Amino acid sequence: MYGYDSAFIGTTLALPSFKHRFGLDTVSKSELTNLSSNIVSTFQAGAFFGAILGFFLAERWGRKLTIVGGGALFMVGAGLMLHGTLGLLYAGRALTGLAIGATSTMIPIYIAGCSPALIRGRLVSIFEIMLQVALVFGFWELRPGVLLLSMPFIIESSRWLVSKNRLSQAEKALCWVRNLTSNTPTSEPIAEIKASITHELDLSGGRRTTRQIRNRVLIAVLFMPLQNLTGINAILLLA
Repeated sequence: MYGYDSAFIGTTLALPSFKHRFGLDTVSKSELTNLSSNIVSTFQAGAFFGAILGFFLAERWGRKLTIVGGGALFMVGAGLMLHGTLGLLYAGRALTGLAIGATSTMIPIYIAGCSPALIRGRLVSIFEIMLQVALVFGFWELRPGVLLLSMPFIIESSRWLVSKNRLSQAEKALCWVRNLTSNTPTSEPIAEIKASITHELDLSGGRRTTRQIRNRVLIAVLFMPLQNLTGINAILLLA
């Protein structure tokens, strides 16, 4: 959803039929540029708040429910944009941004929480690869839409369940995602997850963030604004 929705708006804004339907073919070039920028940035603003909101929702209600809710919210936003009025277009862009901000934050965490350590990095990297593939699809006006249909059949993150001390559910989730039988011992991987969570809490002093972790988080957070400051979105979406 993130890759596609980030890409398709650039080509859509250039369509004569789109400009005519929303009354953009009767405004001056400067007004058209401002309106196009607002349409694009409304999505980005929604994604900003969605990423923050999604984190708190996922900690409280779980990764799976947050991802499913994001998919449903995305569909509502897409429906509003189909109405054909500028006001609902802005509302739809904001809602799809909220959905994508939440899901694009949680899906890599969900994948990491369900994956064996040996292939965890590889599986999380596939998410980024598929994001870029969806970007290409968006520019070609193709639309993948399977997340909302597939997520109800997926289990909750075993790591999140362990963090909430729901160990029996975590064991069932672990057996499902790793294709283990009910007779296969799961105490060792569950113990590894518990040790990892405990280790992270010890490193951060329970609630306090150490200087080393703070610097890493700061670098990760700065990547997004620095990337946007290069002007890449203006080139891709408004050029």
